[in-house]
Amino acid sequence: MINFVDFKKVFDSVHRDSLWKIARSYGIPDQFVKVFRSLYSNSSCCVRTEQGTTEFFTIKTGVRQGCILSPFLFLLTIDFVLRKTMGGVGFGIPRCEPNRLTDLDFADDIALLGASTKSIQEMTTSLNGGASKVSLRISTDKTKVMWVGYAAAGSPITIGQSRIEEVQKFTYLGSTITSNGDADHDVACRIGKAGAVFRQLSLIWTTQTISTAIKIRLLNTIVIPMAIYACETWKTNAKIERRINVAQQWWLQRIL
Repeated sequence: MINFVDFKKVFDSVHRDSLWKIARSYGIPDQFVKVFRSLYSNSSCCVRTEQGTTEFFTIKTGVRQGCILSPFLFLLTIDFVLRKTMGGVGFGIPRCEPNRLTDLDFADDIALLGASTKSIQEMTTSLNGGASKVSLRISTDKTKVMWVGYAAAGSPITIGQSRIEEVQKFTYLGSTITSNGDADHDVACRIGKAGAVFRQLSLIWTTQTISTAIKIRLLNTIVIPMAIYACETWKTNAKIERRINVAQQWWLQRIL
Protein backbone atom coordinates (compact mmCIF):
# COMPACT_ATOMS: atom_id res chain seq x y z
CA MET A 1 0.00 0.00 0.00
CA ILE A 2 1.22 3.52 -0.81
CA ASN A 3 0.22 6.82 0.74
CA PHE A 4 1.09 9.77 -1.50
CA VAL A 5 1.41 12.62 0.99
CA ASP A 6 0.84 16.26 0.08
CA PHE A 7 1.52 19.14 2.47
CA LYS A 8 -0.40 22.43 2.57
CA LYS A 9 1.61 25.50 1.46
CA VAL A 10 4.72 23.63 2.46
CA PHE A 11 7.39 26.25 1.72
CA ASP A 12 5.44 28.98 3.50
CA SER A 13 4.70 27.03 6.67
CA VAL A 14 8.01 25.87 8.15
CA HIS A 15 8.49 27.08 11.74
CA ARG A 16 11.73 29.06 11.63
CA ASP A 17 12.86 28.59 15.24
CA SER A 18 12.46 24.84 14.77
CA LEU A 19 14.44 25.10 11.54
CA TRP A 20 17.48 26.60 13.32
CA LYS A 21 17.36 23.84 15.97
CA ILE A 22 17.19 21.20 13.24
CA ALA A 23 20.17 22.76 11.45
CA ARG A 24 22.24 22.55 14.64
CA SER A 25 21.18 18.93 15.20
CA TYR A 26 22.67 18.07 11.78
CA GLY A 27 26.04 19.46 12.86
CA ILE A 28 25.88 22.76 11.01
CA PRO A 29 28.23 25.18 12.84
CA ASP A 30 26.55 27.80 14.97
CA GLN A 31 28.23 30.58 12.97
CA PHE A 32 26.37 29.44 9.85
CA VAL A 33 23.09 29.11 11.73
CA LYS A 34 23.46 32.70 12.95
CA VAL A 35 23.98 33.82 9.35
CA PHE A 36 20.86 31.92 8.30
CA ARG A 37 18.86 33.56 11.09
CA SER A 38 20.10 37.01 10.15
CA LEU A 39 18.86 36.48 6.59
CA TYR A 40 15.38 35.76 7.93
CA SER A 41 15.35 38.29 10.76
CA ASN A 42 12.65 40.98 10.46
CA SER A 43 11.75 39.81 6.95
CA SER A 44 8.77 41.49 5.33
CA CYS A 45 7.11 41.82 1.95
CA CYS A 46 4.25 43.48 0.12
CA VAL A 47 1.86 42.48 -2.65
CA ARG A 48 1.81 44.24 -6.02
CA THR A 49 -1.69 44.86 -7.37
CA GLU A 50 -3.20 46.84 -10.24
CA GLN A 51 -3.73 49.72 -7.82
CA GLY A 52 -0.11 49.64 -6.61
CA THR A 53 1.63 47.88 -3.73
CA THR A 54 0.13 47.05 -0.36
CA GLU A 55 1.58 47.92 3.02
CA PHE A 56 4.58 45.83 4.05
CA PHE A 57 3.81 43.01 6.47
CA THR A 58 6.09 40.80 8.58
CA ILE A 59 6.74 37.18 7.63
CA LYS A 60 7.45 34.84 10.54
CA THR A 61 7.21 31.38 8.93
CA GLY A 62 8.43 29.58 5.83
CA VAL A 63 11.58 29.73 3.74
CA ARG A 64 12.35 32.56 1.34
CA GLN A 65 11.09 32.14 -2.21
CA GLY A 66 13.81 32.25 -4.87
CA CYS A 67 16.71 32.00 -2.42
CA ILE A 68 19.31 29.35 -3.31
CA LEU A 69 19.55 28.45 0.38
CA SER A 70 15.84 27.70 0.76
CA PRO A 71 15.79 24.19 -0.82
CA PHE A 72 18.62 23.11 1.48
CA LEU A 73 16.88 24.40 4.61
CA PHE A 74 13.57 22.89 3.58
CA LEU A 75 15.11 19.48 2.86
CA LEU A 76 16.75 19.53 6.30
CA THR A 77 13.31 19.95 7.84
CA ILE A 78 11.64 17.20 5.79
CA ASP A 79 14.51 14.77 6.40
CA PHE A 80 14.43 15.49 10.13
CA VAL A 81 10.68 14.88 10.35
CA LEU A 82 10.87 11.62 8.41
CA ARG A 83 13.81 10.30 10.43
CA LYS A 84 11.94 11.03 13.65
CA THR A 85 8.60 9.55 12.57
CA MET A 86 9.39 6.57 10.32
CA GLY A 87 11.20 4.40 12.86
CA GLY A 88 8.19 2.49 14.17
CA VAL A 89 8.17 -1.30 14.45
CA GLY A 90 6.68 -2.87 11.32
CA PHE A 91 6.77 0.35 9.32
CA GLY A 92 7.60 0.04 5.63
CA ILE A 93 8.16 -2.99 3.42
CA PRO A 94 11.00 -5.56 3.62
CA ARG A 95 14.08 -4.60 1.64
CA CYS A 96 17.34 -6.17 2.81
CA GLU A 97 16.82 -7.61 6.27
CA PRO A 98 16.87 -6.15 8.82
CA ASN A 99 16.35 -2.93 6.83
CA ARG A 100 12.91 -1.83 5.67
CA LEU A 101 11.92 0.75 3.07
CA THR A 102 9.46 3.15 4.67
CA ASP A 103 9.24 6.07 2.26
CA LEU A 104 10.28 7.56 -1.07
CA ASP A 105 11.03 11.28 -1.06
CA PHE A 106 11.86 14.02 -3.51
CA ALA A 107 11.57 17.45 -1.90
CA ASP A 108 7.98 17.55 -0.60
CA ASP A 109 6.78 14.67 -2.81
CA ILE A 110 6.56 11.87 -0.25
CA ALA A 111 5.26 8.33 -0.68
CA LEU A 112 4.80 6.18 2.43
CA LEU A 113 5.12 2.42 1.84
CA GLY A 114 3.43 -0.21 3.95
CA ALA A 115 2.33 -3.84 3.78
CA SER A 116 -1.04 -3.30 5.46
CA THR A 117 -3.70 -0.72 6.23
CA LYS A 118 -2.67 -0.77 9.88
CA SER A 119 0.95 -0.01 9.00
CA ILE A 120 0.06 2.86 6.64
CA GLN A 121 -2.37 4.32 9.18
CA GLU A 122 0.27 4.29 11.91
CA MET A 123 2.88 5.80 9.57
CA THR A 124 0.49 8.52 8.43
CA THR A 125 -0.49 9.39 11.99
CA SER A 126 3.16 9.47 13.05
CA LEU A 127 4.16 11.68 10.11
CA ASN A 128 1.25 14.04 10.70
CA GLY A 129 2.20 14.42 14.35
CA GLY A 130 5.88 15.01 13.61
CA ALA A 131 5.15 17.45 10.80
CA SER A 132 2.79 19.50 12.96
CA LYS A 133 5.65 20.16 15.40
CA VAL A 134 7.40 22.21 12.70
CA SER A 135 4.11 23.78 11.52
CA LEU A 136 3.69 21.55 8.46
CA ARG A 137 0.17 20.29 7.74
CA ILE A 138 -0.87 17.40 5.52
CA SER A 139 -3.51 18.25 2.93
CA THR A 140 -6.28 15.68 3.29
CA ASP A 141 -7.75 16.74 -0.06
CA LYS A 142 -4.61 16.15 -2.13
CA THR A 143 -3.18 13.18 -0.22
CA LYS A 144 -4.14 9.84 -1.84
CA VAL A 145 -3.70 6.17 -0.95
CA MET A 146 -3.41 3.19 -3.28
CA TRP A 147 -3.39 -0.57 -2.92
CA VAL A 148 -0.85 -2.05 -5.35
CA GLY A 149 -1.41 -5.64 -6.48
CA TYR A 150 -4.30 -6.26 -4.10
CA ALA A 151 -7.92 -5.25 -3.85
CA ALA A 152 -8.60 -2.56 -1.26
CA ALA A 153 -9.07 -4.12 2.13
CA GLY A 154 -9.37 -3.05 5.72
CA SER A 155 -10.36 0.26 7.24
CA PRO A 156 -9.92 3.54 5.34
CA ILE A 157 -6.87 5.70 6.06
CA THR A 158 -7.71 8.82 8.03
CA ILE A 159 -6.00 11.98 9.25
CA GLY A 160 -7.93 13.26 12.23
CA GLN A 161 -11.57 13.01 11.20
CA SER A 162 -10.82 13.23 7.47
CA ARG A 163 -10.80 10.14 5.27
CA ILE A 164 -8.06 9.86 2.63
CA GLU A 165 -9.30 9.04 -0.86
CA GLU A 166 -8.29 5.70 -2.39
CA VAL A 167 -7.25 5.89 -6.06
CA GLN A 168 -6.47 3.39 -8.83
CA LYS A 169 -3.73 5.50 -10.42
CA PHE A 170 -1.50 8.38 -9.36
CA THR A 171 1.20 10.43 -11.06
CA TYR A 172 4.31 10.53 -8.87
CA LEU A 173 7.40 12.42 -10.06
CA GLY A 174 6.13 12.31 -13.64
CA SER A 175 5.40 8.57 -13.68
CA THR A 176 1.89 7.14 -13.54
CA ILE A 177 1.58 4.40 -10.92
CA THR A 178 -1.43 2.08 -11.16
CA SER A 179 -2.96 -0.25 -8.62
CA ASN A 180 -2.33 -3.34 -10.77
CA GLY A 181 1.40 -2.60 -10.88
CA ASP A 182 1.56 -2.62 -14.68
CA ALA A 183 3.35 0.03 -16.72
CA ASP A 184 0.90 0.05 -19.65
CA HIS A 185 -0.80 3.29 -18.64
CA ASP A 186 2.50 5.05 -17.93
CA VAL A 187 3.94 3.92 -21.27
CA ALA A 188 0.87 5.23 -23.09
CA CYS A 189 1.21 8.58 -21.30
CA ARG A 190 4.93 8.81 -22.09
CA ILE A 191 4.40 8.04 -25.79
CA GLY A 192 1.58 10.58 -25.91
CA LYS A 193 3.75 13.30 -24.39
CA ALA A 194 6.67 12.42 -26.67
CA GLY A 195 4.31 12.54 -29.65
CA ALA A 196 3.16 16.02 -28.63
CA VAL A 197 6.77 17.20 -28.51
CA PHE A 198 7.42 15.59 -31.90
CA ARG A 199 4.49 17.50 -33.41
CA GLN A 200 5.73 20.78 -31.94
CA LEU A 201 8.94 20.29 -33.92
CA SER A 202 7.14 19.50 -37.19
CA LEU A 203 8.71 22.48 -38.97
CA ILE A 204 12.16 21.07 -38.25
CA TRP A 205 11.27 17.60 -39.52
CA THR A 206 9.94 18.99 -42.82
CA THR A 207 12.72 21.52 -43.42
CA GLN A 208 14.95 20.47 -46.31
CA THR A 209 17.88 22.65 -45.20
CA ILE A 210 18.44 20.58 -42.05
CA SER A 211 20.31 17.33 -42.62
CA THR A 212 18.80 13.97 -41.71
CA ALA A 213 21.67 13.31 -39.30
CA ILE A 214 20.83 16.44 -37.29
CA LYS A 215 17.13 15.56 -37.28
CA ILE A 216 17.90 12.10 -35.90
CA ARG A 217 20.12 13.64 -33.23
CA LEU A 218 17.28 15.97 -32.25
CA LEU A 219 14.88 13.02 -32.14
CA ASN A 220 17.23 11.05 -29.88
CA THR A 221 17.93 14.09 -27.69
CA ILE A 222 14.46 15.58 -27.26
CA VAL A 223 11.71 13.11 -28.21
CA ILE A 224 13.04 9.66 -27.26
CA PRO A 225 14.02 10.65 -23.68
CA MET A 226 10.47 11.90 -23.19
CA ALA A 227 9.10 8.53 -24.32
CA ILE A 228 11.31 6.42 -22.07
CA TYR A 229 11.42 8.69 -19.01
CA ALA A 230 11.69 6.57 -15.84
CA CYS A 231 11.66 3.37 -17.91
CA GLU A 232 13.93 1.83 -15.26
CA THR A 233 10.83 1.46 -13.10
CA TRP A 234 8.72 -0.30 -15.74
CA LYS A 235 7.81 -3.97 -15.52
CA THR A 236 8.55 -4.50 -19.20
CA ASN A 237 7.13 -7.18 -21.47
CA ALA A 238 6.89 -7.83 -25.20
CA LYS A 239 3.80 -5.63 -25.52
CA ILE A 240 5.51 -2.59 -24.00
CA GLU A 241 8.67 -3.06 -26.05
CA ARG A 242 6.56 -3.35 -29.19
CA ARG A 243 4.69 -0.11 -28.43
CA ILE A 244 7.95 1.79 -27.92
CA ASN A 245 9.45 0.35 -31.11
CA VAL A 246 6.34 1.17 -33.14
CA ALA A 247 6.37 4.77 -31.90
CA GLN A 248 10.07 5.15 -32.68
CA GLN A 249 9.65 3.70 -36.16
CA TRP A 250 6.72 6.03 -36.86
CA TRP A 251 8.78 9.08 -35.88
CA LEU A 252 11.73 7.94 -37.98
CA GLN A 253 9.48 7.43 -41.00
CA ARG A 254 8.21 11.00 -40.71
CA ILE A 255 11.79 12.29 -40.60
CA LEU A 256 13.17 10.13 -43.40
